[in-house]
Amino acid sequence: MKRNRLVYLLIMVLTIAIVFTGCGKEEDVSSNEPNETNEQAKVEKVIKVGAKEDGQPYIFKEDGVVKGFEADMWKEICKRTGWEIEYEFNSISGLFGLLDNGQIDTISHFLGKTEQRLEKYDFTDTYAHAVLQLMVKSDADEIKNIEDLYGKTVGVALGSAAAGVIQDLDPDGKIELKPYEEFRNIPQDVEMERIDAYFGNTITMLGDIEKMDLDCKINPLVLHATEVAYPFRKDDEESAKIIEELNKVLKEMNEDGTIAKLSEKWLKIDVTSFNND
Repeated sequence: MKRNRLVYLLIMVLTIAIVFTGCGKEEDVSSNEPNETNEQAKVEKVIKVGAKEDGQPYIFKEDGVVKGFEADMWKEICKRTGWEIEYEFNSISGLFGLLDNGQIDTISHFLGKTEQRLEKYDFTDTYAHAVLQLMVKSDADEIKNIEDLYGKTVGVALGSAAAGVIQDLDPDGKIELKPYEEFRNIPQDVEMERIDAYFGNTITMLGDIEKMDLDCKINPLVLHATEVAYPFRKDDEESAKIIEELNKVLKEMNEDGTIAKLSEKWLKIDVTSFNND
């Protein structure tokens, strides 16, 4: 009898132990809920960025790989924030449509903070400058001010912002403007001395000099510069949070020289500052 009672007691102890073990397992399962929340937090870190597939040298696709100045910028941003990036490719007008509809968070194409855009979008802090300068022959005298262009012929792309800048700086029309429908012909005309200078985007002109192996240079004078930043939907709570964190990272990248280094690699100039003297 005693043996049977002992066996019975052992069975009871084992049963109770199993019950308590089972309860412990249930508690472990419930403790996994925060992990699921963490997974959701990771998903919320995906930033949808609009870009152009052929936006050299800013951002472009080559053999399925996204490259360029802006691509390297976002790699560094994601490295510092823990974000993941998801690209959506389209034309510039198409990208603004996607931004308006909330299908992307921002656009990455070295975009300037124009008055028109500032009315419609919120921007991050400035991280670069889009500069307009003059391309001249390599042996040309330095142009130090707008007056040095009086009586000279300056080529501009038809309908470009550069044409408007020259007209604003020269309201009396002392500079002869020559608009080109095909702006790729302007650098060659500078080299052939058919015109005295080409006024346009510095980065584009530097690329032309290199690709076309031109006997030309960029004159130091900066006649116009536009602040460059990332646009977001205006008065959008989620966008405001992204902008706040992004501004912190952009400030770090500027102060430690990362942006200057990347711009010199891809754009051949330091776009973080400019000399307007």
